[in-house]
Amino acid sequence: MSEVPVVDIYWESPFSSAKDVKNYVDKNAPTTENNKRGQRTDYFFYQIYGQHLNNDADTLLYIGMSDVDKQKNGGNGVVNRLENHQKNWTGGLRSEIKIYIGSYGRFVDWNHWNDPENNKYYTTPLDKDNFPTIAEIEALLIYAHKPSINCASIRNVNALERCNFYLFNTGKRRSLFPELSARYYINNEQEKGIIDASTGILDNN
Repeated sequence: MSEVPVVDIYWESPFSSAKDVKNYVDKNAPTTENNKRGQRTDYFFYQIYGQHLNNDADTLLYIGMSDVDKQKNGGNGVVNRLENHQKNWTGGLRSEIKIYIGSYGRFVDWNHWNDPENNKYYTTPLDKDNFPTIAEIEALLIYAHKPSINCASIRNVNALERCNFYLFNTGKRRSLFPELSARYYINNEQEKGIIDASTGILDNN
């Protein structure tokens, strides 16, 4: 039996705009640095917090990803997504937003995790040796946490059907669960009922 991979997403900041994120990740920006663990990396995931409808002003609104790395997109894969969100919806929110960005890597154990030299985070998406794709990791994050504005994606549990992996959220994970299992959500009728109920409420607002 092959080993079940464990993915670690390391979350950083918060930022208040796409421009702030760009200044942080752009290699030509004056504020450039490695991630907070001292590793050279790229960012493929993000969370957005703000106010939606009658929710609190600091609610998890959206989880997203970009599977475009620096080399292919000038370092702005996640930045471009956030800029598009700002044009289409975050710019019109009543409250300020907070953005968290995540790099990811293979979790071995906590000794490796605490030693950046032995636990390199990926600078390009990895999909080999039974490791999940960026899209599959995003699907698990969305399905488990049910962000307010990810309604359509919440229903897309089919993206997990071939998956078997664990996910750790470390760093400034905010309201994300520290540990998730893809297997828990596959063919889970009880969870599907919760999803149907929650997305139905959102659809009616």
